[in-house]
Formats: sequence, structure tokens, C-alpha cells
Amino acid sequence: MGHRNTISGHIQEPWYVTASGRPLSRLWHYNRRVIRSLPAQDEWPFLTRRMFCASPMFGSGRKGLLTATYRGPVIYFGGSFSSIYSDWAQWLDKFEALLRRLYWEHAVVVLVTEWMGQHVYRWDAEDQDFSADKPHPIRTWKFEGGPRDFGGR
Repeated sequence: MGHRNTISGHIQEPWYVTASGRPLSRLWHYNRRVIRSLPAQDEWPFLTRRMFCASPMFGSGRKGLLTATYRGPVIYFGGSFSSIYSDWAQWLDKFEALLRRLYWEHAVVVLVTEWMGQHVYRWDAEDQDFSADKPHPIRTWKFEGGPRDFGGR
């Protein structure tokens, strides 16, 4: 019997506007396509599309309709695993491969384990230029957080 581990977090998407102040939607649509392209089934340690839920592009406070979107939508994710700390480095590699395909400002992962405690990880994008005619997904970032390897296999 393994130990239960929970992974949760978010990816903060960029907020960018045209010269007239209107939000653009192309990066939002692109990010949604990337999330939908994740596998439904995956090899261990899992990183699947059903782990992710994305907020709408625009928030509104009108007529009592409130959405959790202010200056940039958020991609939320989470999952429960058995003893993932033994393969944590591989899961982080998969997550970072996903980050390289997305447009984002920062990402946070919280790993809660029954055996190794809680660890928080954060990525801050360094090369963001979302106003360009053809922006590119994030390629470099600053990383800080807990251990990347718990002595896996």
C-alpha cells in the first residue's frame, strides 16, 4: 500500500491588450488547444488533460455573474497519486514540457505527501513578449521550490 500524494496548482495566463485596450484571445485559444491535446491516458507518472480546468477568458461582475478572471485567465490543475515522490523528478519534467508549449506568466505546484510533507514550487516566466505579432511560448523561467528529486527509482 502506497502513501497518498496530492498535486494541485495553477498556471497564470498572460493578460495583454491591443492598442485600443481590447483583450486579445489568440493566446487563450492556443493554450486551450494545448491542454486538450494532452493525453487522456498517460504512462506513470500521469499528466493528463482531465487534471486541468481552465477559467474563461473574461471576468464579469455584471448582474451577479462573477468569474475568477481578472487580468488574465488561470489554468487550474490537480490530482491524487500513490507515492509519486519516488518519481517526482519525472513528473516535474512532464510539467515543464507542458509549460514550454504554453503562454503564461507564472505557475505554482503544491505537492502534499503523507510521508514527505508539503512542498511548493514556482516558475516565473522570463522571456515573455506577448505583444509581438507572432509571440512564442515561454522558453526560459526562474524556478524556486522544494526538492526536484526525492531519491526516485
